[in-house]
Amino acid sequence: MLETELQKIEAIAKQISAKFAIEYNGIDTSLAPSLDKSNSIAFAYEKLLHGKFGSPGTLAISGMLTRVLKNVSIKICGYSGLMLPVCEDVGLATRANEQTYDLTNLLLYSAVCGCGLDTVPLPGDISVEQIAAILIDQATLALKLNKPLSARLFPIPNKKAGEMTTFNSPYLVDCQIFAVD
Repeated sequence: MLETELQKIEAIAKQISAKFAIEYNGIDTSLAPSLDKSNSIAFAYEKLLHGKFGSPGTLAISGMLTRVLKNVSIKICGYSGLMLPVCEDVGLATRANEQTYDLTNLLLYSAVCGCGLDTVPLPGDISVEQIAAILIDQATLALKLNKPLSARLFPIPNKKAGEMTTFNSPYLVDCQIFAVD
């Protein structure tokens, strides 16, 4: 169904390209995070899982979605993959609050989707050494898999693991700060 709809969009894009002599570079097939419960990536996973996001099967769904997004029969460009930005998706934030997944799970999902650690809130007193250790683990995975992984880590000043963030942004969802062991 995704491929069928994207092919329709591509046909329109090619017509515009030809009419106005603008190069058509493709479509970024990435799934966008959502601040709306009805469009949350985490809640979409749960329609396929026998549990909540983070339970067994989450890794398999991440791999399946990545294969679909990377292999549609259209010209793709940009990231064109699965992103799991914790503070940009209401379902991911909700499940983080429930501790159904953690930093290690997110890194594991990166092995099959390439999202890295995205908008992950961390304790404000996290040390440089702890951040370096997280990034070294991620870099090791990226090197082993020969693919780039992003890292948007959010140390939250004056906050500890388990406390809630207090973002003042229409683009971020508040959630519990992740523990760093």
